Formats: sequence, C-alpha cells, structure tokens
Amino acid sequence: MKTDCPHCAKRGISYFSKWWSGSTTPALCNQCNNFSYVNNGTRHYSFPTVINIIIAAFGIIGFILTQKYFLLWLLPLGYLISQIYLVLYSPMLKSTKKQIDNNKRVGNFILLFLFSGLLIYTIIDFVT
Repeated sequence: MKTDCPHCAKRGISYFSKWWSGSTTPALCNQCNNFSYVNNGTRHYSFPTVINIIIAAFGIIGFILTQKYFLLWLLPLGYLISQIYLVLYSPMLKSTKKQIDNNKRVGNFILLFLFSGLLIYTIIDFVT
C-alpha cells in the first residue's frame, strides 16, 4: 500500500516511509525520486493526539476505579489508532535536498548547543 506523492501525485510513497518521515528524514517517492515529509506540527498537535489522550484517560481512570488490568491495554491501543490515522490522513509536504541539508544543519547546531551546555554544567558541578 502506498500514498500519493505531493510532487507527481502518483502512489509512490509507502505508508511506513510516510510514518517515519520528518523534515530531516523525508520519504522518497518511488515514481519521481523526490522527497516529501509529514510536518511534525501535524504529527503532534492534531486530532489523533486528542483521541490518544482521551483513550489513555479512559484506560487509566477505568483501571483506577475497577482495578482491571486489561484496561491498561487501552494506552497502546490508543497510540496505535492515532498513528494509523496519522499515516492515512496527514498531508505530505514537498522537500528538496537543500531544505533537508539546512534542516539537518540547524538540528545539529541545536544538539551541539545542548551538549555543550550539559558538558559545562557537568564540569562546574564536578569542580564545586
């Protein structure tokens, strides 16, 4: 099963590739060899997230009230349902090699900044 590519409008991107795609790791279309990805904002702040939270809340509240362990299976079930919805209905955005490289560069800079701060904090904590 494949989903439509935003470049060529043909079914050339597998659902698994779409699920794992992001701005730094886009999916490659088998038909036109262009890159596209699902926006992380769509992935985290959309309707499936609300559904996942509601199902998880029912599972946790149901478990607390009834002590039935099978209700805890609603947590992964809600996550699975939300991920399937995302793969099926999230729009793909076009991407280019230049955008991918720029996104990776920005991400690497942020990681370097965070790890540098962690290293400085560790050294200061060790010295004092």
